[in-house]
Amino acid sequence: SCMVWYNLVQPQPLLAAAGWGAILIFSHAWQIYKLIVEKRHIQLTSQEEEAYEKAFMRFNFTPRQFLNIIEGSDAAWVQHEKGDVIQKRGELMTHIHYLLEGEAEVLDDDSEDQQAALSLSSGTSGAWLGSFYNPSDDPEARDKACTEPSVVAFRCSSDTCRTLSLSRKTLYE
Repeated sequence: SCMVWYNLVQPQPLLAAAGWGAILIFSHAWQIYKLIVEKRHIQLTSQEEEAYEKAFMRFNFTPRQFLNIIEGSDAAWVQHEKGDVIQKRGELMTHIHYLLEGEAEVLDDDSEDQQAALSLSSGTSGAWLGSFYNPSDDPEARDKACTEPSVVAFRCSSDTCRTLSLSRKTLYE
């Protein structure tokens, strides 16, 4: 701030230098503000804490980043009963699901045929049901992927399954 003032009070004011100095001051102030906001204490619910620890913490997401994802991606905690289809084959995969509790099967169709089933167990680390977009793809490719039907089905195979459902499209907006 002193350098900005110094450049302005010269016999011939150095406006370009003063302007750059002001830009640097504001950009540093903005970065300091972002750091302060990131370090503020946040409170997670027990459901949010469980999902964060199982699905996001191991990938070095901060709790604040996790909350931003939850708030911005139409998040829902969903309870499924045995035999419930979580995602049907051939339908648009608008949401991805994180299996918090229970077991799910990946099927090549929605039928009751057990031969083609691949079992997933939530265990201690859970499992993602669905596919993510490639973050390096351009937005048009992501929009196109959102209109493609699912090639597999997911079905709850334990007495109950609990999932965290996130909108695929809003994850990248």
